Amino acid sequence: MFYDGLEVPVEHRIGEEGKGVRYILDSLNPERILNAAEVSGMRRRALDHAATHANERVVFGRPIGKNQSIAHPPAECWSELYAAELMTLHAAELKKSY
Repeated sequence: MFYDGLEVPVEHRIGEEGKGVRYILDSLNPERILNAAEVSGMRRRALDHAATHANERVVFGRPIGKNQSIAHPPAECWSELYAAELMTLHAAELKKSY
């Protein structure tokens, strides 16, 4: 909600008038990159846990991870995770040179 009647004295303003929203959005970009890195780490840990479970859980004399129906979804998640990590690193590199 915007308040048209709110006046901030000129000496209390930061940056150019009318660019406040842009300043806020620019300041949130490093936070977005940090969140992406944190989520990638959590997802990597979850996939590690799933892979360990699939290799240790034995049914009918063999690990369940040997079954394609069990192995394919985590493999797809690993490739998606790798792509997300590369995008996060690329975003961090772009922000560094910004």
